[in-house]
Amino acid sequence: MVKCTGTMEGTLLHVCDRCAESFKLMVNEDVEVFACEGLYEDQEGEGLLNIIEFFDGSIDVDSMLQSEIEAFKSDYHYCGQCEQLKGE
Repeated sequence: MVKCTGTMEGTLLHVCDRCAESFKLMVNEDVEVFACEGLYEDQEGEGLLNIIEFFDGSIDVDSMLQSEIEAFKSDYHYCGQCEQLKGE
């Protein structure tokens, strides 16, 4: 088991979940992912949720990061105009 931590920073082109307009989404998120050689089995009751399984002793970091980006994008994100409307 390998614990991978870091911070995702940058901008993504994203579609507003309210008005469907494209906008630049600022990203600044801490990331914590556990990588496990082979199939993960929760034997010690750890209840880890963010686990990526890898095989042949090689962790595909690109795939791991892409998965974290997609998880971030799956939340609701609003453009600046809709964000202001949401607060009213």
